Amino acid sequence: REREREINKKWERQTSASFPQVYFSSKAFGSALDVHTAGGYFLMAMIFESIKKPSDADEFYSKVVEVWSRHLRQWLQADHGVEERCLTPAQETEAQQQLQSIFDMWQKEQPPVSVFACRVQFSLGLLHHARSNLTQARLLYKSAKSIRSRLEQHFSPSVQVCCLGCVYGVCVYACM
Repeated sequence: REREREINKKWERQTSASFPQVYFSSKAFGSALDVHTAGGYFLMAMIFESIKKPSDADEFYSKVVEVWSRHLRQWLQADHGVEERCLTPAQETEAQQQLQSIFDMWQKEQPPVSVFACRVQFSLGLLHHARSNLTQARLLYKSAKSIRSRLEQHFSPSVQVCCLGCVYGVCVYACM
């Protein structure tokens, strides 16, 4: 009972700062999927991880990946000038740290052949593509494609297309 109270107090302290960050970021920038919300989602995931609620943490980690992936895909699909940046230098650093941290953690805890691993690898590839680091982007895309192929061996390809098809065709084949 005492342990439960401690966890609840810890939860209240940690979330009192995080929830408003996500809420006000989404209000200010018009979407819960704006890159300005990624840091709040990442913080929420770490909070859930610290109080031993891995399924809740995974939901927030997935949201972080979705936010960065969506932003990067949209930017790469649009016609931009060579000098136009996708992210500020601080956002690039934040995206790199968050996506790499999520992928490293996921690799330790989960099988490396999963839909989530594929999405994270692909999102890291998008980030490197947006930074014009095409060599690293190609490696990450190939890794994501390899994971996807292994997934298709175990599951129906139509399931994978639903999960990955929308992100997979954006620039992978143009890059490879």
